Amino acid sequence: MIGVSSNFSLYLTCSASNLHVDKVKGSLNDYYNKYHNHSSSQAIFPYRLEGFLIYTKWRLLSIDSKKEHFRVALTNEVAVNKAAHLDAFPNLSGDQSGMGIGFIATKLKNNFAVSASGCFRHFFQSTRATGNGELSFQPANSFDINLSFGYLCYPREYTSYKDINVNAYFELGTRIYGAATLVQDNYLINTEQFPYLKEGYYLRAYPGIQFIVSSKWRFDLNAEIPLVVTDGIVKYSIFSVGIQRYFYLF
Repeated sequence: MIGVSSNFSLYLTCSASNLHVDKVKGSLNDYYNKYHNHSSSQAIFPYRLEGFLIYTKWRLLSIDSKKEHFRVALTNEVAVNKAAHLDAFPNLSGDQSGMGIGFIATKLKNNFAVSASGCFRHFFQSTRATGNGELSFQPANSFDINLSFGYLCYPREYTSYKDINVNAYFELGTRIYGAATLVQDNYLINTEQFPYLKEGYYLRAYPGIQFIVSSKWRFDLNAEIPLVVTDGIVKYSIFSVGIQRYFYLF
């Protein structure tokens, strides 16, 4: 993450994992029944670099006053991923290639902040060789809406930049997307037979707590809890820990 100026920031992310099979083998039924959910002991899931994501944020409006501000930013993102992943659920972080445009609006009043954001994403077609010929995969477009709330729990009054900062936050996020398209050797496949390729939506909650130490270290403890999901989407909760370190060059 680089702060190019007071109004423009740039984020570059790369991801690596053993989540994806090395390549699609056999029929699509084999892929979804054995490999897509890591249910086959014979499949190879190698650790590999999946791809890159470039994200920019440009602050268009800033109305600041003492212990209060209102800000609006425009966001853009472009991702290139090489993973063998055939799923209508749209994800630019490690799964599919594409681009997106969106906005973030934030209102802060004393210790309480509320933020609303939205993003439209378009995904690129990918073509790869399989055990049964050439396969072209086209995810549908998606649209995200998020609403988040944050509260500064500690300190009540700042004394220096070295104060430990404790924030509690809660976010609601929804994503709506269409059905994917699969073409194998110029033959359009009926994707209705595969639940993972159908259109869908979800509503999820993200509660968490955040610690900022000396304005340099950030520690996040959060959860992702599904509230409403369609078939084909993983329904279990995810708990995660995040650590960030900030370097100030000037």
